[in-house]
Amino acid sequence: NDKVFFVLENPNGALIEGKVFDLSGGYVANLQPGGAGAPTPDTLIWNGKDKQGNVVPAGVYVYQVKGDGQLINGTVVVAK
Repeated sequence: NDKVFFVLENPNGALIEGKVFDLSGGYVANLQPGGAGAPTPDTLIWNGKDKQGNVVPAGVYVYQVKGDGQLINGTVVVAK
């Protein structure tokens, strides 16, 4: 039931996209636009589910955000 918010600054209004991968590099899910009520218009959200809508197992996941010629990688931990 938890979500991770990726609050981004996007002064140039570039197209932003994000993905989540497991530690072996396997694709897990896309980050979704934050929508109404998000901290910024460019906030991305991950709900801890895979591309089929299943809750992912506890562990470390890698996120990747692309936009405006930049690539940002980091990790997020899912704990249960």
